[in-house]
Amino acid sequence: MKNIRCLIADIPQTVLADTVQRIAESNLGIEIVERVEGKDDLLKLSRDRKIDVLIIGMNEDKIPMEYKEILDGVPESVIIGLIKNGRRVAVFLDDIGSNELIDLMRIKTDEESKREVI
Repeated sequence: MKNIRCLIADIPQTVLADTVQRIAESNLGIEIVERVEGKDDLLKLSRDRKIDVLIIGMNEDKIPMEYKEILDGVPESVIIGLIKNGRRVAVFLDDIGSNELIDLMRIKTDEESKREVI
């Protein structure tokens, strides 16, 4: 089985970036290929390192206000934003644990989970 190649980028909280890296690296089949502090050249870096997963920091003010209100008001909810006719998704979750983080990393790269495109 092929390793899931992850890039960690632009997570300004060092403790959070360290935790994500430790969780990922403690799971068989997940490899952190690089960790960078900013967003410079992310596309080139992603292509060059042949990543499967990009884990990137986001500012709360960039999340659409409606999503933030739902996450704040119903924290057990999952928001899945369908983009480009469902060919791209954005997932918003609150209070996830390390197991859920690993599950998210594995979704797209797990051969058994690949389904017909919508």
